Amino acid sequence: MAGVWLGAAVRSSGARQPRFGLSRNDARALLDYFLGCIVVLVKISTDNKKQIRYRLIDVEFADELATFLDSERDRVAVAWEKCSDESALRRDIRLLCDSSFVARRRLAVAELRIGRTLPGASVEVRQLPNQQRTYLTVPQFFGIFEQGDDEARRAVHAATFGAPRLQTARLRNLKLSRELSNQFDALPSPIQLAAPMYGRRVQIVVSGPRRTRCGFCNVSNGAHNGYVHDAGFALTFGPRKRVNDRWIHETACFVDDEADIDLTQHRDLLRFLEACADGDALRISTAPKAAFPVVDISGLSRVGHYAAALGVLDGVDGWRASATRLHDAFDGESMTTLAWLAAAIESPDFGGVSFMRSDVNRDALSSRRARWRLPIVGNTARASIVGWFDTEGEIAFDNDKIVGMTAERVDGVELEVHDRVAKETGFPEAVFQSEVAVIALTPERAARAQSAFDERWCVQWRFIDE
Repeated sequence: MAGVWLGAAVRSSGARQPRFGLSRNDARALLDYFLGCIVVLVKISTDNKKQIRYRLIDVEFADELATFLDSERDRVAVAWEKCSDESALRRDIRLLCDSSFVARRRLAVAELRIGRTLPGASVEVRQLPNQQRTYLTVPQFFGIFEQGDDEARRAVHAATFGAPRLQTARLRNLKLSRELSNQFDALPSPIQLAAPMYGRRVQIVVSGPRRTRCGFCNVSNGAHNGYVHDAGFALTFGPRKRVNDRWIHETACFVDDEADIDLTQHRDLLRFLEACADGDALRISTAPKAAFPVVDISGLSRVGHYAAALGVLDGVDGWRASATRLHDAFDGESMTTLAWLAAAIESPDFGGVSFMRSDVNRDALSSRRARWRLPIVGNTARASIVGWFDTEGEIAFDNDKIVGMTAERVDGVELEVHDRVAKETGFPEAVFQSEVAVIALTPERAARAQSAFDERWCVQWRFIDE
């Protein structure tokens, strides 16, 4: 009759209130041991009588020991109250004699702990002809990666909500979560992972004056849930948190700057973002009763303004899509340039806007009706845009010198896109002849600038009475 080997770790104490504990090495050895084990506690009284209890390394105790090893503590207590007396020993020895006991315990603990890390995960071990194989099914593919620090969280966030075409390269740089990788050691290899990367496709509707809809894919990484467009734009919803006695989800838009998103190549997304204005709300087809105000989604109003400006410029002669990309919406000068040009093009009646030298006596000036072609130079993060405005109005003279102009209307606009040039200010700059110089069109006032541009970029006058 073959014998069965069992393991026992014995701890004894003669203290009046004994405390029993295990070190990190003890816990690791008990979990790694290939045989069934128990921890035996011996309480020695003053008259040398001994009380003996033990605790089986079952699923519950193994989970406690594994949790201890995940912590920073040096020792873990073994509670006398949780131990059994000798009356249960025969039953537990029969359990330990089962050759599959340790393997089943390890699998159960691994599944328990994986389930805590990834709720809804399941583990199955199959016996194949020549090997065992573990099948791990998790509900969220991106939830398996490490997000313990800001850099790791940003990397997982980009892989989850960024452009799908960049995903393969990004996944190579991600690490499995420490909690998950710790459990893999207890599972038979190889381990086959099954997890959906994306959920169902949904339609998101902008409910406002320019009602429109766009298709997105639902995706989650455990920390955030969201909806991704193939271009690399996403709407994200953070974990629920309490703010001022209300439970809220932090919502934001995510623009994948590495995707270099040209909205003119994604017309459905361009139309969707153009419609996202303050006062509008988003509704998702899977939960149509819930409304998400555009102003509550961080960054979306700004992206909406950008898209609206781009929609205007895209229809103007000379425009080139290479001048800007969607992530320029978060660059101050790019946004100022596009918004100013779009507003000027959409509002050809300037209503008496004028530029005048400050060192002249306005009462002594003369004027002539004229048409002129005025270049206004603005920069984006990647290009310089020259808007040639065909303008009609009056030219002011001090004797024979041109000292200013009053624009009354714009009859046409043509755009040129050039390699980016240096400018003194972050605002569009109107380029006049040397008498009036370069004027920066700031929100508060027109101010003289010292930018030096191509000599061909200067105002071209033609007087109506000539």
